[in-house]
Amino acid sequence: MPMAHGHPSRRGLPRAAVLVIVFEFFERFGFYTVLSVLALFLAAAPDRGGMGWSQKSALGFLGVFSALIYVLPAPGGLMADRLLGHRRAVIIGGVLMLAGYTLLATKASDAPLLYAALMLVVLGNALVKSTLAVIFGDCFGDEATARSRGYGLYYMTINLGGAFAGVVAGLLVARFGWWAAFVAAATGMASGLCCFIFAAPRFKAAHSTPRAVAKFATADSRMAVNLGVLGIFAFFQCCLSIGLFQLWGTISLFLDHDVDRRIGRFFIPTPWFTSMDAMALIISAPMLSMFWAMLARRNREPNGLGKLAVSLALVASSFLLLSILAPSGGERPIWCFPAFAITLLAVAEIVAWTTAYDVVYRLAPRVSTAAIMGIYYAATLGIGGYIAGYLGRFALVFGYGRYFLVLGLATLFSALAAIVCSRPLFQLTARQGISLGH
Repeated sequence: MPMAHGHPSRRGLPRAAVLVIVFEFFERFGFYTVLSVLALFLAAAPDRGGMGWSQKSALGFLGVFSALIYVLPAPGGLMADRLLGHRRAVIIGGVLMLAGYTLLATKASDAPLLYAALMLVVLGNALVKSTLAVIFGDCFGDEATARSRGYGLYYMTINLGGAFAGVVAGLLVARFGWWAAFVAAATGMASGLCCFIFAAPRFKAAHSTPRAVAKFATADSRMAVNLGVLGIFAFFQCCLSIGLFQLWGTISLFLDHDVDRRIGRFFIPTPWFTSMDAMALIISAPMLSMFWAMLARRNREPNGLGKLAVSLALVASSFLLLSILAPSGGERPIWCFPAFAITLLAVAEIVAWTTAYDVVYRLAPRVSTAAIMGIYYAATLGIGGYIAGYLGRFALVFGYGRYFLVLGLATLFSALAAIVCSRPLFQLTARQGISLGH
């Protein structure tokens, strides 16, 4: 049965949605704490406590890790839909991730155990990632407008966790070493699990189970259009993800080695730049919401694919700026200019994903929502993350300036293609009674 969404909280959100947000904050804090230092840890010299890998090997491994993180939520979501139920899948996944972070904190310098720890994180994430997004959407029942706005808050929560993660990881690594960041990740995951396990029984929505009921059945022809639309969205979002994932790889290495990070006598820790990205997301989210509302009142709000085109254009602008900043034997650029480029990436990300969550939730078959959400992650973040890691090797061959320039021009071309496709897609879906915005 469709699950009950519970009573509203004092802030207007269903209480179950608040519970999901709390869990998501702690879960993402743990995950991004590890992600913000992983490439740096792998590439750091052994005398600095790292693994001593080459930058090429570190970027390649990061690409594989990123791909698995976002590919496996497809089968993980299917297991949650058909076998485990959504609440049980989230708890099992959280326990696996906690075990992985704990192993990292104790044995990260041992290569076989490092691989085992990260595989536990990957498997746990596979059960949590897409399932939690569906649980959150279910909390709103049939209230589509509230759900659409709620996903904006949900994504802000993800990045609030990321913002704290980068700051905490940077401070802990500088003061105590890499292991301390992994301990912080385990602590965050344990906190989220405790909240979810002990508070969830109070709210029916936290017991989310497969929503296979007859009234949600969709005609085959319309379902084919729905899946086709999702495929088009996934293609352009994959192009976007290739750019966004550079932050964890090539951009982090560029910041670490080729950017002047001094403020007086203080050096900004490289992981703090991932927190700048997250804070820019948090700050821009309400402003973007007001901006879209203003355009909607004037009947000028772009449809979903149009917003993706805006996101791609912002990413292209960011890399074109970075290509200008990248030094070619001259002085290193001051930190504030790359920080502005990262801000553009953040705005692009919030525009794209607040749109994508709602589009996937509305168009996915109700009997397999978590699985379809997982497939969307795989097609966008999974493939995009892997390609980003693979392409990052070319930055070491051709230099960051040329690499960022080519990436910026390619992303700009994708933005133009999305604009061209936007109007015909809107007309096609409108004939099928499917709303993608104005």
